[in-house]
Amino acid sequence: MFTLQDTLLLALGSDNSSISLYTLSEGSGTVLLTTLTGHEDWVRGLDFRASNYGGLLASASQDHYIRLWNISRVENKGENETHFKLKEKMFQVQGTQFRVSVESILLGHDNWVTSARWISNGKLLSASMDKTLIIWDQGSDGLWSESVHVGEVGGNNLGLFGALPTSDANIFISHSFQGAFQAWRSTDSGWVGIPMPGGHFNAAKDLCWSPSGQYLLTASTDQSVRVSAEWRGGGGGWYEVARSQIHGHDMSCVHCISDSQYLSGSEEKVLRVFQATSTFFSNLSAITGCSVDAGGGVDHVIGAHIPALGLSNKAITSEDMANTPVQHEGTASIKDCDIPYQVAFAPADLTTPPVEEVLLQNTLWPE
Repeated sequence: MFTLQDTLLLALGSDNSSISLYTLSEGSGTVLLTTLTGHEDWVRGLDFRASNYGGLLASASQDHYIRLWNISRVENKGENETHFKLKEKMFQVQGTQFRVSVESILLGHDNWVTSARWISNGKLLSASMDKTLIIWDQGSDGLWSESVHVGEVGGNNLGLFGALPTSDANIFISHSFQGAFQAWRSTDSGWVGIPMPGGHFNAAKDLCWSPSGQYLLTASTDQSVRVSAEWRGGGGGWYEVARSQIHGHDMSCVHCISDSQYLSGSEEKVLRVFQATSTFFSNLSAITGCSVDAGGGVDHVIGAHIPALGLSNKAITSEDMANTPVQHEGTASIKDCDIPYQVAFAPADLTTPPVEEVLLQNTLWPE
């Protein structure tokens, strides 16, 4: 909803790829002013930025495009009689005639664009099911281009449903298909991810404290086992510090064997034992400020990955990383395993809770 000529207008995006503009009329209810066409799939998001002459309506669509519709007053009839002009739609509000034309078509996402929002500095923020956010800026030549592109690479979630900026446009928060909040802050070195509280996006069926009491394991029908601990620095509070198991079946139970091992069960009626990694313990100590005795047998295991067509997490050792050839985008080969896996593991030394991208890629425990 937005105002034009002191009149409230409603823009409605439809699953038939069109955008309808309505106004309110006394005694008649809503009145259709015009219908805008051009998108080739469901219109998922709309936002309007007002100006002295009219404004810009941004539309986000499942066709991967963002369209910017220029709404402006028609100052005199002669303006409509030029020989060269863009295709326009005309409508009238309180005796004033307006035209609508496409100012720009933006392509930068590789999947559905689910949200487009104007931010306070005149730029446009878009979110997509390709798991990225883009900030669009208009140059001095009038052309729109990407100025910031942030988000995830890899992982198994389906993408972002939308994003919101803070009033000063220094922080952007997005929400994803699997219930996670992700946020980025503007710094002198660029945009960086910041920790966000999170949790399961389906029923939590079981939970278990580690014997030391330093972390909590939870199993859920969202097909994951997650590890939560208290962050005793920064803002404090409880955060997810590892996503130790991402399974192909709904989880039903979890039980800690020791601080470095747990047993889990799922609807497949199989019990599996998972072992913590040395990377997990070093990061847990840095986040919680408490050292945990990892026990023997974990020093050489630094991470895990899920092979293609597999349900079991396979261990990654420091020797594997030393013998890993140069990684190409989207794949990496581990020693003695010729099958490329979807997400390249990269051990990270953390002092704050991990962001969603790190949770998805680098916090699995091997089976």
